[in-house]
Amino acid sequence: MQELSIQPSFQVLTVNELEFRNFVRDKKTNEFKESNSKDCRVSKSIPFQQFVLSKEPGRRSKALNEYSGHQILHGIHERIRNKTKTEYQCGQVFVYRDSMSHPGYVSKMTPETQNSSLLVPETPITELVFERFIGTIDLISNYAAAESVQPGHANLRLAVKYEDDKLELAMGTNIRICDNFNIFGSTRQVTGRNLSYGQMMENLDEWLSDIEQKFGSDLECINRLASKPISRSQCHRYLGEMLEMYHTKDSVMQVTDITQVASRFNKKDVNNYWDLTQIGTEVIRFDNNSGNSVLENIEKWNNFMIEKL
Repeated sequence: MQELSIQPSFQVLTVNELEFRNFVRDKKTNEFKESNSKDCRVSKSIPFQQFVLSKEPGRRSKALNEYSGHQILHGIHERIRNKTKTEYQCGQVFVYRDSMSHPGYVSKMTPETQNSSLLVPETPITELVFERFIGTIDLISNYAAAESVQPGHANLRLAVKYEDDKLELAMGTNIRICDNFNIFGSTRQVTGRNLSYGQMMENLDEWLSDIEQKFGSDLECINRLASKPISRSQCHRYLGEMLEMYHTKDSVMQVTDITQVASRFNKKDVNNYWDLTQIGTEVIRFDNNSGNSVLENIEKWNNFMIEKL
């Protein structure tokens, strides 16, 4: 598998701009003497072009055919190019403070580390390693959606999540990483549980084979949801049905999540089924907010609303 390499034609991000570190100066010399992560942000969204400039981890994941995250991302891009024959746009990539390393640099200068390089605000992203990321690739965008759907917000997107022992892919309409995975259907897979990296790539090829048809079906569904009015009493009745269906010992929905959905009725206009669908997928969370639980139950909420059409 080839390396993913992009020559920068822009200013490269620095450690300081990532906001993952505080930098301490020596009071006498005014030079930087150490850095720490106390009270710093946990994650940050950066452009894809910046992420691919970072260093690859020195180790490879045995669970993923010993490929690195950069190599896997490159393989995914090549598949998209080969299968769709169309231009696509890379979106944002979230990187994480606790998954960042800086090989060859130290956070504090001591007698033992005086021959090493000190991590300073100007250290570029090209010197950093991120062992975990989640990002998006926009496959199709449609700016001619129905007036009831905000223009420019309809897109078919591939979400990619990489950790050193796991790869997760999700494809759907209006997927948002981290805060709202809005997926119609169940087009989502994770390596493990007898699903290998190679099998996942074969499945990705199948996903990409009819993306225009998939996107068209989702847009039609969104427009149907957006064109069907809903009353406040209907909204509350549907929330009650959701509680009855899913607040069980086998599928626990937090009652507080349903309460939060109801409270948003007073802050947002809920005029149609699409409005309620969006609020539900933004708020409803299950169990311990693990990725699988969130995605599976947002799918339940989407499908619940579709069944009500």
